[in-house]
Formats: sequence, structure tokens, C-alpha cells
Amino acid sequence: MGVKNITVTVYKNGCSNSDHIKVTIKTAVGIGEDAELNKIRTYPNPVKTIINVELESNSNKVTLLLFDVLGNAIWSKNIEINGTTHFKADMSDLAYGTCYLKVISNGELSIIKVVKE
Repeated sequence: MGVKNITVTVYKNGCSNSDHIKVTIKTAVGIGEDAELNKIRTYPNPVKTIINVELESNSNKVTLLLFDVLGNAIWSKNIEINGTTHFKADMSDLAYGTCYLKVISNGELSIIKVVKE
């Protein structure tokens, strides 16, 4: 738990590019709780069909990534926001179980556990 600074380096065709991000690790972000870094609210959680994501950020760009428990990307969405934005995602085609919503804003990463019923 806590805040960790991580450097990510990508190598391709003999070239490399690095970036630094701050990752906050939490154990119980999810049902009825706001993620602290970007003021994120997800509901309902557990979800059956549509999940609502409310974001408040002073960043112009926010990236949403949904991953299964094995780390496989289910979907991703880049959102342009200024202040508060409401986003709806259809999860009706997803298998039952746990997945993780990663929100990247201002170089910071928040991870929210989402349960699909």
C-alpha cells in the first residue's frame, strides 16, 4: 500500500522511450468509495449491465482501461474532460467475475476493483 514511483521503458526497433508515473496502491477501493487521486466514483458495483464512472480531474485527458484478473485488456477509452465527466460503459457481454478499472490522469494511476454479476 502507498504511493510508488515507477519508470516504464519501451524498447522497439533499437530505440527506447521512458516515462515516469506515480502509482497509488489500495486494497479496498471500490464499492461506494471514491478513488482519492482523481475523484473517481463507480456505480453500481457489483454491476450487471451498465457501469457509471464519474470523474473529476483538472487534466484535459483521462485514459480508462478495463482489465480482467489475468491482466488482459477488455477495453480502453480516452476521454477529454475539464472538471467533472460522467461516462457509461456497457458490461453486459463480459463474463461474471472481478475486473479492474485503471484510470490514468495527470501521470497518476488509480485502480478500482469492479465486480461483474
